[in-house]
Amino acid sequence: MPCCIQCTSTIGEHHGHRTDPLESISNILSLMNNFKDNVYQKVIERKETNETILKQSNDKYNEIKSQFDINNYSLKKEIKKIHNIISITELDIEKQLEKTFENNTLINKIITSSIYSRWISLKHL
Repeated sequence: MPCCIQCTSTIGEHHGHRTDPLESISNILSLMNNFKDNVYQKVIERKETNETILKQSNDKYNEIKSQFDINNYSLKKEIKKIHNIISITELDIEKQLEKTFENNTLINKIITSSIYSRWISLKHL
């Protein structure tokens, strides 16, 4: 089956472009040398470049991940501190409210008792 870089043809037609047959040894050797001297070297260079880029990318990602972990830990730590402050403030306000309510309850009892005593006194008149 013939194969062309620009097209694939099973009947030998090349859709308007010229082809050089590979039957000659000089053409095959020329292609092999071109591959060995140019194409293969570029593939090796590209592979090495890609490995370098991948290493740099992974290093940067690990740096970002490490900073993310630090930031996440710090955030949780600070939020916990704020939560503790709010909890302490809440308990303090509840205690103040309870004390105020107890004082108001005592005042209410005093007023009720006083009015009841006066009512009893007036009832005997």
